[in-house]
Amino acid sequence: WEKMRDIGQRVQTCCHKINNTRDPMYSIVTILNNYILYT
Repeated sequence: WEKMRDIGQRVQTCCHKINNTRDPMYSIVTILNNYILYT
């Protein structure tokens, strides 16, 4: 059970890292799209 919990925590942190790296890129893309639309 300890191993299972450790693997679960690792997967969670990996998913959080992916989400954290994906979100800023998404916001940058939306900002660029808004900038292009308004100019």
